[in-house]
Amino acid sequence: MPSLKVCHERGIRSVWIDREGEPPNPDWQPDAVLQDLSALPDLLLPIRSR
Repeated sequence: MPSLKVCHERGIRSVWIDREGEPPNPDWQPDAVLQDLSALPDLLLPIRSR
């Protein structure tokens, strides 16, 4: 999860792909948690339409 820490420190929004069902570190919460990449397009669609 080091990438979540870097995103948190720099104010970058993040999505964690949690294939193993592990809870994220409470200090570095991602903006979204997905079980796999199949849901990513639906998550990003509102951003694309801005």
